[in-house]
Amino acid sequence: MAWLKDRKGDYARWAGGRIYQGPRGVVYVIERTIAGQGYVKRLRMSEAHALAELALFDRDPLAYVSRKEQAARPAVSAGAFLDTNSVREFLAHKAKKEGLSETHLADLRRYLANWAKVLAGRDLRSVETKELKAALRAWDGADRHRTIAIKSFCTYLREEIGSLPAAQDPTFTLMVPKPPQVAARLTKVRGYTTQEIERLYRNLGSQAIRDVLCVMAKTGMHLSECRRIARGQAEITPVEHEIIAGVVRFPHKRKALHPQSIDQQTLEAIKRLQKRESAPTKNSIYEAVERIYNRMAKIDQTWDPKTRVRFGYLRRFFTTWSGHPSTEKVTYDKGPGGLTRAEIAQIIGHTSPGTTAIYDETEVPMFSKIKLNLVHPKDPKPIEAQRKGRAEISRSTEAK
Repeated sequence: MAWLKDRKGDYARWAGGRIYQGPRGVVYVIERTIAGQGYVKRLRMSEAHALAELALFDRDPLAYVSRKEQAARPAVSAGAFLDTNSVREFLAHKAKKEGLSETHLADLRRYLANWAKVLAGRDLRSVETKELKAALRAWDGADRHRTIAIKSFCTYLREEIGSLPAAQDPTFTLMVPKPPQVAARLTKVRGYTTQEIERLYRNLGSQAIRDVLCVMAKTGMHLSECRRIARGQAEITPVEHEIIAGVVRFPHKRKALHPQSIDQQTLEAIKRLQKRESAPTKNSIYEAVERIYNRMAKIDQTWDPKTRVRFGYLRRFFTTWSGHPSTEKVTYDKGPGGLTRAEIAQIIGHTSPGTTAIYDETEVPMFSKIKLNLVHPKDPKPIEAQRKGRAEISRSTEAK
């Protein structure tokens, strides 16, 4: 196999990706990443036919099956298997029938991938319920979601495909665990020390995941809000202040714009995410953190994978440490000028200053300065440090 190159020496490309020369002719490769899942399809055909296949793939990536995969389908349909093709068709069915979001589909895909490792290619008709229960006991948490994933998949094979008889369905008697009660949730330890957050930040290799950790730990935002901000659904107003660098306004759960003050490090992290035009998915963050804890646990017992930092609990971390005596409450004083909100409401005819607040974009909310030192050797230098460095170089040049 040899990748084809153009006259400039770059890899030859077509609308779907790269092209290589195979032993039996040119192969057109479809390369896509959708909802965190990578897709690679090799098409040995003419370019016109490859473009037609690409149009079918782009129309419905989850349901797309190449000619080669279609030819191999009869050998697989003899049993009930948890394989790539069946999972793809299952997710396409769920997306079409129930309208599940990409995040929900990505979660289902991850749980089914875990089940596939345990089942190791076995026919589901030969699997016993006690084996599934043993696998659930071996995993750390998410029993309810894992159970729902495998039961939904088996129900799809049983009712939609007909390849799994009810008498041979190992999930038929598998009960879905009840959701934990509120009291049980509150008793679970979810608070982290600042040292735990700092050491995780130092060991994260992905700049994008570090940026999300910085934003969530310093502002208490949800991951969904970080993703909306990264997609550009936010307004950023710079602020001249010693600590508060700006105000970001983003859609809250109530659909209204929520203003929040941020420091310089958080502002730069948000700008990098917006330049990237996306934030890492929940699955990629989960896997990255899991890899770090599993690796570090071999050399340091304090890195316990069972008590690893979960990004879903960073909002609790922020609220807990915001009330700690070591945290500094920072307020912005815009000086003696300007009218009060009540006076502005009177001028423009609002009966309530709360209505005026919807139009007021000059408000700078208070800022919670938690003693959190997030440092990584590969972090880009702060903008202010870059400016100082350029100024020093300029002064030294003038002196010479």
